[in-house]
Amino acid sequence: MVNPQSNGLKVKLGDYNSILGRASASFGYEIKSENNNLNVYVKTGIVREFDGDTYYKLNNSKENHSFKGNWWNNGVGVSSQLNQKHTIYFDLESSLGNKFDSLQVNGGYRYSF
Repeated sequence: MVNPQSNGLKVKLGDYNSILGRASASFGYEIKSENNNLNVYVKTGIVREFDGDTYYKLNNSKENHSFKGNWWNNGVGVSSQLNQKHTIYFDLESSLGNKFDSLQVNGGYRYSF
C-alpha cells in the first residue's frame, strides 16, 4: 500500500571510500603567568580528496557523483590553562573549497587529575 502522504520519490545513496591528504601549518603564541597559561594560535592548510566517487538513484535513475577536489582549511583559537588542572578552549574553523563550504565552532573544558 502506498503512503497517501508520499510523493512517490524513491532515493538510494551509494557508499564511497575517502582518501584525504593534508598539508598544513600552525602558528601560536603562549603567554605564561604563575598559575595560568594562555595560548593563541592560527592554522591553515590545504586538503585533497583523492577518492570519493559515489552514486545516487532517484526513482531507479542512477546518477554519478564525485567528492574529489581541494579545499582550504583555516582556523583561529585560544586555550587557557587555569591553576594547572583546568583548561578551557575555543576555536573557529572554516573550510572553503571545491564541493562545499563549512564553518565550525568548538569549545570545551578539560579537568586534569
